[in-house]
Amino acid sequence: MYACGPRQFYIDEVAILKNGWLVIPTAWIKREGALCADCVQVMPAEGGWVIGTQVYSFAASQFAYNYHDVVESVGGEIKWAESIEAPKMPNPLRELAQGDDLAIFCVERANTGHPFEPNSLL
Repeated sequence: MYACGPRQFYIDEVAILKNGWLVIPTAWIKREGALCADCVQVMPAEGGWVIGTQVYSFAASQFAYNYHDVVESVGGEIKWAESIEAPKMPNPLRELAQGDDLAIFCVERANTGHPFEPNSLL
């Protein structure tokens, strides 16, 4: 999740970039010191919105409007083309965060190269 002012941008949710593109960020990544998102493009079409397959990288500063803004601009729920398997929107983590900013970290176990498993602490 990336927060800019009052807007929160989650992975797997449609957002609008400053250049007007509709995208779905699939990952937030730091590149050369700048926060960026790997994204797929979303294109409205007569039979419903479609999701592209090519991955683009955009700086976080290029994000203008979040999922709630998009839904408001279309007057309700996004209509996806029948052939499209869109991620569940809004991202379920929004409810978990209850409006607060949310951070998720991936940590590797020391000297093993294996991802840390949070339930191993229980």
